[in-house]
Amino acid sequence: MNLISFKDHYVQMERNFDMSLNWIWYLNSAVSIGCFVAYLLIPGQELTYALYIPLDLLLNICKTAFFISYYYIDKAEKAEEEALAELYSIKNSALAEASADEGDAF
Repeated sequence: MNLISFKDHYVQMERNFDMSLNWIWYLNSAVSIGCFVAYLLIPGQELTYALYIPLDLLLNICKTAFFISYYYIDKAEKAEEEALAELYSIKNSALAEASADEGDAF
């Protein structure tokens, strides 16, 4: 039996944030608010109402916090990478000009 090594299976993922579908966040917020209102209004005699509604709210809060935190972390990292790339290109162009000036001196 031929097995494929782990390195052949592994593909590095790059996190991309798609902000074009904001309506999903609005829908998720409306559902979360509805769940909270249902938790307050419906007597918690059944396990579903007593346990799963708060867990659903906690899951949605954690999901939102994860998305927002990593969105801003990713945004800061990309801004830093762009600044470093610009600095690198400026440094390379200055070195190229300096080497061209030295070549003209001889």
